[in-house]
Amino acid sequence: MRKCYLVLLLLLLVGICESQTTVIDSLKQELLSTEINKAERVEIILQLVRQYWGNDPDKSLEYVQQAMEIARQNNLPKKIPKVYNYLGITYEFKQEFEKAKDYYNTALLFAKETNNIEQEAYAIYNLGYLADLQGKRERAIEKYTEAIEAYKLVEDNERIAYCYEHIGQLYNEMSDYDASIENYEQAKQFYGEIPDSLSVAALENQVGSIYAGLSDFEKALSSFLKALDIFEQIGNKEGIA
Repeated sequence: MRKCYLVLLLLLLVGICESQTTVIDSLKQELLSTEINKAERVEIILQLVRQYWGNDPDKSLEYVQQAMEIARQNNLPKKIPKVYNYLGITYEFKQEFEKAKDYYNTALLFAKETNNIEQEAYAIYNLGYLADLQGKRERAIEKYTEAIEAYKLVEDNERIAYCYEHIGQLYNEMSDYDASIENYEQAKQFYGEIPDSLSVAALENQVGSIYAGLSDFEKALSSFLKALDIFEQIGNKEGIA
């Protein structure tokens, strides 16, 4: 039986690698086109950066530096904050957190100068996530809260939901369960507006677990039943199980 599981896992990993290779090859082929403009070229390169983050951050760094060179040489000020954000994420994957922080702050500066609210919000979010990774919970909550206000300006409900969920997780870790539930409820609201029913159900389960831990079994059962109802509606067998 164990051998079967190992074979299935190996096949899954091979499939993922092949899929990623196909995407990378496709993006590289797009870069060969003479019909794309410089701004489009930057975006394609940044997609390549994302593909390499998890398995080859050094390759990501090569590509993100190319994107920065193109953006600077071709007077694309709106692209520069995004490239700096990607530089920060790349260094985050390289475990070089101080450099990551510097690039996020630079992204924030350029985003404000160019009135790029989306990338301003992204830079603040990234600073929060970095603080979260480093175990700086209060700092992370502060930045996620700032990011929420910025994302509200561009009506990015998905990112707002992410931030509320992260804050809920942090308060849960800090044993501030009322604050945790409050933020999970906010996250549920914004996930519901996307709509992202799976995330809503997962958060209902999370809230139910908190209530169960507090021995408030009536509220726990209510949350678990809400989650079950959503899982059944969307046909999620794993959630139902």
